[in-house]
Amino acid sequence: MDSMKELLAIEASMNARTLECESEVEAVLAAMVLGHHCVLIGPPGTGKSRIVDDACYYMGNLTLFRSLLHRFIEPEELTGPLSIPDLKQGVYKHLTAGHLPAAEVAYLDEIFNASSALLNTLLNLLNERTFAGQKTPLRAVVGSTNQLPEGLNSIQPDVQTSKALYDRFLVRLMVRPIQSDRAWAEMMLGRADAPRDSSLVLTREQVSTLSYNIEQVQLGTSTMRAMLRLRSELVRNGVTVSDRRWRQCLPLMKFRAAKEGRVETLPKDMLILQHALWTTPDQISRVAEAVLGTAVPALLVARKTEAELVGEVTALRSPELPSDQYLDKAITLNTKMLTEIKRLEDVAKEAGAVPEVVRVLKWMRSVQQEIAVSIAKKTGATDSASSSIGALLADLGADVGNSQGIGFR
Repeated sequence: MDSMKELLAIEASMNARTLECESEVEAVLAAMVLGHHCVLIGPPGTGKSRIVDDACYYMGNLTLFRSLLHRFIEPEELTGPLSIPDLKQGVYKHLTAGHLPAAEVAYLDEIFNASSALLNTLLNLLNERTFAGQKTPLRAVVGSTNQLPEGLNSIQPDVQTSKALYDRFLVRLMVRPIQSDRAWAEMMLGRADAPRDSSLVLTREQVSTLSYNIEQVQLGTSTMRAMLRLRSELVRNGVTVSDRRWRQCLPLMKFRAAKEGRVETLPKDMLILQHALWTTPDQISRVAEAVLGTAVPALLVARKTEAELVGEVTALRSPELPSDQYLDKAITLNTKMLTEIKRLEDVAKEAGAVPEVVRVLKWMRSVQQEIAVSIAKKTGATDSASSSIGALLADLGADVGNSQGIGFR
């Protein structure tokens, strides 16, 4: 198996262990292969640390340093204590073994909670990969946080330091809890607890080969045209992206192309840029729409369809909805779901197996099944159970009791 096929197999293994985190898995692997940094933003318990642990394991068992940061943590807790014998000799030296300067990957939880002194230390490590004038083996830092630095537009020194550190994270992803019922059921049934596949672990030489192969990928003409359109669209929507960041995005697109065995990028490789071109949360939707519209326009349909239906599904699940109104609304939404599923299936055929479209389709089918069984219960049409949540659980091969009690009334 060549290195790119191995990388795809690693992604598949990681996605089986951390559900609905395809973008996060891709971003962390890209960071470790390309030597970039990324930050995962979201609540605890969404699989952020598991992704980092798995990626380090598969990428040659990279040395991992992890720490939970807070306002009162001292820099030496990350960099290592001072050597007292050396200090007595007038030599300022840290004992870095087992600490950040000796690690190949760092996972820093709540990274923006650290003091200015520690943030400055981290900034130098991220920028220069050096500590105390010495080169470090650091390949990538993966930060995680529940929230972004406050006041990203502030000019206060502490905030400026946080902003400078934040800017060094090339990829920024908002991590959500599991959304689809199928994935949630798989998680509850332990399907995500499969052990890692030791046969997929790469050697350091193979990781270096991956990096080299990615560097050889050329920026395609069609991609360049699409990027020019994207740049104009972002400017029109008030999103400013630095020239440095644009340049840093090139390896991300090459990474995507290389995974498919291509030696030249295509516009669809720009999809990963939706996680690299926004700065503040209010820009996320604008950047995503601009990227989707220039990279794979069909994806806009999937995103907008999901956004519209999520609200309607939430309203139908609300306990405040009067019972006498429930059935009519359920039947209407079920019909709409079936129509939109068909439309999205056609989109999927045109766009190919794009994970985003596939994910939305899975969610829609799962919800439609739940609504169908709810309608069957209300009307006594139990013969529709073959298209219900019962069929979903049968697919999962589990007997978890009364499947019709999940989700809807």
